[in-house]
Amino acid sequence: EKEPLLFMFVDQVCDAVGAPQPVQINLDIQVNASAGFRRGWLSMLGNDLVLTIGMPLVAGLSLRQFSGVLAHEFGHFSQGAGMRLSFIIRSINMWFMRVVYERDAWDERLEYLSQSIDIRVSWVLYLARLFVWLTRKILWLLMMVGHLVSGFLMRQMEFDADRYEARLAGSRCFTATSKRLALLGVANQGALSDLGQFYAEGRLVDNFPALININLNKLPEEVKQAVNKHIKEEQTGWFDTHPATLERIANIQDEDPEGIFQLKSPATVLFSDFSREAKFVTRDFYYGVFGKKIPREDLHSVDKLQVRLEAENESHKAVQRFYQGAIYPNRPLLFSESAIHTPDDAKQCAQELKSSREKQLKYRVKYKSFIDEYREFESKSMSVTMAEVAVRARLKLDIDDPFFKSLKNYDKVINAKHERKKSETRGELEKYETLVVNRLERGLQLFHVPKVQAQIADAALWERDLPDLLLALQATNSQISRLWELHMNSVALQVLLRFFDDLRTDDKYCEVVLSEMEKMEALLNSIYNRFKRLLYPFEHSRVDISIAEFALARIPESNNPAELLGAAEALFDSLMALNHRVLGRLCLLAEQVETLLGFEVLPEYQEADSDELES
Repeated sequence: EKEPLLFMFVDQVCDAVGAPQPVQINLDIQVNASAGFRRGWLSMLGNDLVLTIGMPLVAGLSLRQFSGVLAHEFGHFSQGAGMRLSFIIRSINMWFMRVVYERDAWDERLEYLSQSIDIRVSWVLYLARLFVWLTRKILWLLMMVGHLVSGFLMRQMEFDADRYEARLAGSRCFTATSKRLALLGVANQGALSDLGQFYAEGRLVDNFPALININLNKLPEEVKQAVNKHIKEEQTGWFDTHPATLERIANIQDEDPEGIFQLKSPATVLFSDFSREAKFVTRDFYYGVFGKKIPREDLHSVDKLQVRLEAENESHKAVQRFYQGAIYPNRPLLFSESAIHTPDDAKQCAQELKSSREKQLKYRVKYKSFIDEYREFESKSMSVTMAEVAVRARLKLDIDDPFFKSLKNYDKVINAKHERKKSETRGELEKYETLVVNRLERGLQLFHVPKVQAQIADAALWERDLPDLLLALQATNSQISRLWELHMNSVALQVLLRFFDDLRTDDKYCEVVLSEMEKMEALLNSIYNRFKRLLYPFEHSRVDISIAEFALARIPESNNPAELLGAAEALFDSLMALNHRVLGRLCLLAEQVETLLGFEVLPEYQEADSDELES
């Protein structure tokens, strides 16, 4: 009743394809469409079929492309025996997976008893565990055979359904749609990233499909080229349920290039109010993620949030312009308090800014070579740290494991040489970083000169926010080395926990795990406490939120490794992102000041890439 045109269109496509009509149409947030049995096994005997349409598809495809996608799904409807057989095989495979991989109370009880009672009795239990292990290996083999068979069957069904799509919308449209769907997948990932940024400040977009479509329209050319390259290089695996895109395109080359349906209007015309339905599925999506209804006041217009997002992107670009690409995120930049005061001599301050800018541009290429060298030193240090943790815990590492090899080849002499070279490289980096700091500080100082400030847009807002921005930058810079230490600690604990099932009864292993957890907890709490009294310097749904509360919703339980890992990564990601964001805002202001002084805004730095992607 609400969407008569959509249902009429679906019925007409079903008639054109010769497929039974679905008894129900569902809408969701996925970049996908699917056809299946409405009630599982209970729908096997009739045409009790359900069509699920992803609203991002409707937002991102033309009517012709969307009709082809529907024809593909209705092609599956026509595969009555194939659909039923694949459904049965997949159900059996799921049963195999549960039996092979899931462990229940009986397994844990059997393992506990076999290790806790006298060997003269427990040998029977060990024998039982052996038979259980052998049985699971046999079932694993049957499961893999099932996956192989179902993968082959489903690939053939996809080829067949593709022909339905090509006959309706044309083989040329099929090719374009295949590439469009790949780009929609990339745009979906970008939208999810944007959503994470919005959520961090207590906001959620009210129309997620629209956000995906915005990301789709703004995909840079290099991303499109990378997607094309991936399509060209994609290979079909033995267990894949869908063939590679080029194989699918080759499969329909003999079909009519134009097809029988050629309307190119946006697919959204099928809905009387597409925006309303998109907002409904967006709320359903949030309910599935958060397990609760989202208050209306937490939902914000996609257009308003997009303006904020574009401002953040401009801040990021400002950092790249200001540094000319020579920036390394784990190198702290320490600013003085003078940046928030009017300079005693404005002319001298401007001259110092000019001098620092010229030297920075001159030294940039050399600095980038030192960045690459320093990054390599840090990578080696991290590998060795991980290897040392692994050896302490007596992990059963393969002789070719990179962690193991790093430790074996890294004796005290090499280590000392490595640290000396790293220290020399750090000294070279500091020369360039000093120029950046001086240039930025002089720009911020000149902002306070009345004649300059009078020509700056939103000068009052800048003057209000500048002290908080500088405090946040100084605080995050002061913790960068400890944040990276926390990150390394997190990686080490993740390596250890990979071996938990095999070594959880090993005392030495447990001792090292507990030691790493204690170290992580102490470091996490120390960093968190550093930011408890600093206000978050950007607009947030909570006016008085601290940086600590912004970065970490709550302190994790000390005896829960999963919570500790999640909190450590959240704190690291949030504070590093905040540091970059604050720096971007300050660079934007400094650029405005430099423009007023007669300096051109530097172009966005483009690094030459010898491995440039082919379109």
